[in-house]
Amino acid sequence: MTHENATDALTLEQWLASDELRHGLLQAILRRVRDPHLAEDLTQEVLVKAFSNRERLREEERAGPWIFRIARHVIADHFRRERMASPLGEEEGEAPVFLGQGPDGDDFPEILGRFLRKVVAGLPPIYRDALSFTDCGGGSQVELAKSEGISISGAKSRVQRARASVREAVERCCFLETDPYGGVVHVEPRPDYCGD
Repeated sequence: MTHENATDALTLEQWLASDELRHGLLQAILRRVRDPHLAEDLTQEVLVKAFSNRERLREEERAGPWIFRIARHVIADHFRRERMASPLGEEEGEAPVFLGQGPDGDDFPEILGRFLRKVVAGLPPIYRDALSFTDCGGGSQVELAKSEGISISGAKSRVQRARASVREAVERCCFLETDPYGGVVHVEPRPDYCGD
């Protein structure tokens, strides 16, 4: 089992139970959710999932990136559940999926959330509805195809085009940092962006 340098002398189980790992995960998660109690809960969820799935860590894989990939999925699941509880279009109480902080403080996530709602609302109806049904409403692309009476590939195409349009709009105003799988892990406003 390969580990990062700091974990070479530990077994995977010892490393997963270490205070050093727990503290590092907690700090990383706290930067993304900004709620200490929620960060504690999500850290615990990550550690439980990692321990339960430790046999899935392949020999050639490093433990550090593996557990932080689990953390990204746990955080994404949390925000997905939150989005499903608060449908697109609700102005009050909707927490945008934002993994970063603006240079001028905590108001950037709120500004980005409003911007995203505006971008989605401005999409052509077939793309707006597809994105609202899947990414915002929690429906699958197969369910979208059935509800719209189109092929699954047609539903996938609509969702992909909607996501690409939203991403292009965000990239005009923000720098995006992505993981190796294309997932957004950090967003930062462009200092030179003046708006549309």
